[in-house]
Amino acid sequence: MVGWLVFLVAAILSGLLVWQLDQHARQHEREHVARVAGYHAHEVERSLQHVMYAAHALAALVRQGNGSVPQFEAIAGAMLPFYPGVSHLALAPGGVVRHVMPMSGNEAVIGLDLLTAPTQRKESLHARDSGKLTLAGPLELAQGGMGVIGRLPVFLDDSQGKPFFWGFALVAIRLPEGLNLAHMSRLDEQGLAYELWRIHPDSEKKQVIARSSPALLIEPMNQALQEPNASWTLSLAPVKGWADPLGLSFKLALGLLFSLMLGYLAKLFVEMKASKHLLEARVAQRTAEYSMPSTI
Repeated sequence: MVGWLVFLVAAILSGLLVWQLDQHARQHEREHVARVAGYHAHEVERSLQHVMYAAHALAALVRQGNGSVPQFEAIAGAMLPFYPGVSHLALAPGGVVRHVMPMSGNEAVIGLDLLTAPTQRKESLHARDSGKLTLAGPLELAQGGMGVIGRLPVFLDDSQGKPFFWGFALVAIRLPEGLNLAHMSRLDEQGLAYELWRIHPDSEKKQVIARSSPALLIEPMNQALQEPNASWTLSLAPVKGWADPLGLSFKLALGLLFSLMLGYLAKLFVEMKASKHLLEARVAQRTAEYSMPSTI
């Protein structure tokens, strides 16, 4: 009974210890994944910000030429190598795309009215009215495929010095290759899966921008990205989930073995004590028998 009691107490205590150690390890892993998510979210933000600088450069050319960029193709062609994530650069005076570089593959963009096109109108009007650079998408590009578009409204001064809306400087990024997610491949080496997504402003449903695999993430750690007029989220989670059934089973097996050993040692100890008491009692009995006077 003592052996079984010691085994039971030891098993409960070892189980509690294993559970606490497992919870601590899981919390430590979640904190690590959260730090990794923060780092990669910052990298995506930095990549997009670098690409969006191209829109400001185009706007400066428009202002310098007072609404005219006669050498747009040559200038934009020279700019593209410095922005490897960019699909194409474009100018849309009055909201209608008139210039695009490179032209090959982007012919369908010419003549697109951003202020009336159903997929472009809402966010184009918002960009014009806010006067700030906005990021639209993911959306279906006119030339095919999915992408995001940076729109920078350009304002010039009229003859009386009052600003008026000239049009847009546009930067298009094809998804997912244009996001420069090469550094995300290192996550696979750490056993992590990722998903970059947003809530669509119209449907209010989740829209996936890029992900490592179609499999659903298990209790992911989320890191928000703040982009111009856009809110994206980067989610990270271990590919195999947070649980470690093999490691947990091994620890529980060790705890069970330790409990069995303690129970067995307790049993041996009680048996030894009992044997000692029995032996002492027999010795005392024999001693008492020998010390009794003999009778004839």
